[in-house]
Amino acid sequence: MTDNKELRDKITKRLDEYISTNQLSNRDQVHIIEAVGKYLNLETYSAYARREGISYNGVKDRVAKGKIEVMELFNEKFLIDND
Repeated sequence: MTDNKELRDKITKRLDEYISTNQLSNRDQVHIIEAVGKYLNLETYSAYARREGISYNGVKDRVAKGKIEVMELFNEKFLIDND
């Protein structure tokens, strides 16, 4: 997928406007994070390993082979497996 910086910046700016003017509650913001997380199939290493029935090293192997992507969010590493 291509990097759509213009759209990403537009969405980020709009969210910032809604959040800074208290139009989105904490609950609303968490709901948005959950919705995006579900689309990404965002999981920790351990949750992914359990779901897939593989070891931690098996997860690391899939990451190394580029089968799943690793992103850092809130100072934690998460796996993205949305193919």
